Amino acid sequence: LYEAVDFRYREIDGDIELSAEYGKGLGIQERLQERKNPVTSMDMVVYAPTNLKVRVWTVEGSVRVKSWSSSVEARTSSGRIEIQDVRSDGISLLCPACEMSVKDVQAPVRCMGGTGKIELDSVAGSNVYVESSTGDQRLHGVKGEQLYVSKKGSIFGRSLKGRVEFSSQAGTIDIGDSAGFVSGRTETGNIQLKMVEWKFADKALVEVPSPFEGVLTR
Repeated sequence: LYEAVDFRYREIDGDIELSAEYGKGLGIQERLQERKNPVTSMDMVVYAPTNLKVRVWTVEGSVRVKSWSSSVEARTSSGRIEIQDVRSDGISLLCPACEMSVKDVQAPVRCMGGTGKIELDSVAGSNVYVESSTGDQRLHGVKGEQLYVSKKGSIFGRSLKGRVEFSSQAGTIDIGDSAGFVSGRTETGNIQLKMVEWKFADKALVEVPSPFEGVLTR
């Protein structure tokens, strides 16, 4: 098993690439069998200067980036993505099936999810974009210009500040104890809004075919 895996390092146009390689020394048939039913795997833990841009790609596995000071890009097809304590000019996450957690972040954020739950906690960025299909979105303490898009997953937000917009096909929208501007629609779900402070930014539209419950307090 050890002979079939390898750790590869190379420099490409000034970038450093670290990769886990399996199938070393195996024939074509053995590699195909390993790809269908893998019996080996590698975990990578990398410590580096936090001012370097980082891109992490994996097929099946979790990704965790902590205490970083530059842009972060993470892609995987399953597992879990965790981003914590990041101050940068941008975070981009992509995974169609895994859960995502973004906490204690000061950066523009873009989360492209699918069936997994997406959680944002204590996030401040000029632009925050979250998209999911059936996965729920849980948002707390998010500041900035925000857009949340979901097909069937619910969107639950508390202590949001700034311009908040949402769009859903069948999910429930529940935004409370928030300040700023909110606008959005759902095709078949329910909407409940509670704003403790309203700041006019544009004409607000709240559209839903089912009964609507909204509360605006000062």
